[in-house]
Amino acid sequence: MKSIYRLLLVILFSLTGLVAEERIYFDIKTDIKDKIKLLPIELGTIFMFSQSDWGGVLEIGEDYGLYLRNYQRKKTSSAIYLKMVVELRSPGGWKAGKVLRSQELRLKIKRENTNSSLTDFYNFIKSGFSLSDDTLHYETLIVAKVIEDTAYKLYKSHKENKSTVSRIPYVHI
Repeated sequence: MKSIYRLLLVILFSLTGLVAEERIYFDIKTDIKDKIKLLPIELGTIFMFSQSDWGGVLEIGEDYGLYLRNYQRKKTSSAIYLKMVVELRSPGGWKAGKVLRSQELRLKIKRENTNSSLTDFYNFIKSGFSLSDDTLHYETLIVAKVIEDTAYKLYKSHKENKSTVSRIPYVHI
């Protein structure tokens, strides 16, 4: 009877290992100069990864570093234009790892679809991270979702050893 329990435990631990290996974990990092501006987007990206079935976020023991760099934001009366570079890097601990892949993101978000990212993200946190149809109108979460999708493309490109990642000049939302 003990051997059956041992066998079940071995099978259980084996399956747990397989499930754990399917998720890819990132440590999301930003440049110090962009830290304050990118904090809501970084938190939104962490939230998007928490809802993801393929990826997650870890501070220690991550598979890759995901760097958000060179952030620029411009508002006009009709749209918000965002530009940043997303880099997939090898894990580096306290240092920046080696750049494996990178992609420049350019987003155009119609002003009627969103409000202030910081205010909306604060309200999203206050609501207990409740996702509704209106939630993805928050600028922060729109950008976070695009970053999550980009991370997936960069990861797949790296694993398949492709030299380029498909580029989209602007994402219109």
